[in-house]
Amino acid sequence: MPDELNVSNNPHYRPKPVSYDSTLPPDHIKVYSRTLFIGGVPLNMKEWDLANVLKPFAEVQSVILNNSRKHAFVKVYSRHEAENVLQNFNKDGALPLRTRWGVGFGPRDCCDYQHGYSIIPMHRLTDADKKWSVSAQWGGTSGQPLVTGIVFEEPDIIVGEGVSSKAISQKMPTDSGRNGPRSGKPLEHHHHHH
Repeated sequence: MPDELNVSNNPHYRPKPVSYDSTLPPDHIKVYSRTLFIGGVPLNMKEWDLANVLKPFAEVQSVILNNSRKHAFVKVYSRHEAENVLQNFNKDGALPLRTRWGVGFGPRDCCDYQHGYSIIPMHRLTDADKKWSVSAQWGGTSGQPLVTGIVFEEPDIIVGEGVSSKAISQKMPTDSGRNGPRSGKPLEHHHHHH
């Protein structure tokens, strides 16, 4: 829902946990992903089907499905739900779906794909990133200013409302980031190897 509001009478209402990590380097922030990469999506599966199979574990906020590549990026409403999916979904392997962390916010090369968070130097945030971080309905800082060491959940970004550092970072060669996705093919920015 594009105009959905994170308010208490909405069943999707979620708190926005904000904390501070004194071990982060100066002028860096830490953002916990709410985005999951799902591989092995059968051709007949649609966005609605994915939201449905995840429903016992998480409420899905958005799905970007690439049927021809058999994968999807799924954003859920909170970090807690994302972790719940990774720990508990499809544990018996009954479905062909494989789930791991994806990046929803910030430059791809800042992401630790194993743990699903990004430590981002503030100079790499675009103006739109900064705006979304403090004003997002889901995720973000609930209006707290961006300062060294602040930790928050991936903020909603609004497509068409400014450029995001994630979108800029897509154009970078995938092998440049130490913990970024690896790919032998040029111009491929998919997380096949995580």
